Amino acid sequence: MMGAYAQSDFDTLYRDSYNNLLRLAYRSTKDYHESEDLVDEAFVIYLQKSEIVHINNPRAYLVKIMSNLICNYLRLKMHDNVPLSNALENELGVDGLKRSLADALPKELQLWEREILLMRFEDQLSYAEIAERLHIKEVSCRSRLVRAKAHFAELRQKEKIL
Repeated sequence: MMGAYAQSDFDTLYRDSYNNLLRLAYRSTKDYHESEDLVDEAFVIYLQKSEIVHINNPRAYLVKIMSNLICNYLRLKMHDNVPLSNALENELGVDGLKRSLADALPKELQLWEREILLMRFEDQLSYAEIAERLHIKEVSCRSRLVRAKAHFAELRQKEKIL
């Protein structure tokens, strides 16, 4: 547990580093709220690690944590941009009639792929909500969704070729 002396050191570190970390995050994310979340997460990680190991250079350690968080954020953001495809969107609204996503998904998708795609795109659930329903971590949920979207895109491409 952090003593009073260590707490005052942390408060000083927080005040002195917050704006620099926020600027660093914002340069990469271009989203102020996401940047704030990343900075907060960096400080939480710092606190957790400082209870386990001695940190010689706290500012440098925070910048390293922030850099890793930004890399993870950008990697996940890139995977989020894998489209379901314009063909699917067109298929859902054929002749002005609304088809369900479940009907439009290729039958070759595995059950878990169908479920996660439906939860995300039809039920509009967040990653956290999907992870809770599936009893998995949010990071695992994101990975599964990326794999499901990639498999979907692969199947759609095969349909176009045939």
